Amino acid sequence: MLKIEKFSAGRRVQTIRVPAFALSVAGVLLPRAVQTALAARGIPLAAINEARRAGRSYRATFAVREHGVEKQIVVSTD
Repeated sequence: MLKIEKFSAGRRVQTIRVPAFALSVAGVLLPRAVQTALAARGIPLAAINEARRAGRSYRATFAVREHGVEKQIVVSTD
C-alpha cells in the first residue's frame, strides 16, 4: 500500500492510499513523460515498485506550494 499524506502547518489535511497492484499497473501503463513528472515531484514509481518487490519500505518528503501556502507531502509504503 502506498500512502500519500499532505500536511499544512504541521497538521495532516489529507491522506490518500493507493493499492500496491495499482502502482505496478501505473508503472506499465503511464507514459514515460508522466512517470518522469511524478518522479520530479517525489513519486518515482520505478523506485517505489523496486523497494516493494525487495521487501523494503519507501519514504520521501517534499514541499509544495498550493494556493500560496507551503505544504509538506509525505509518500511512504506501509
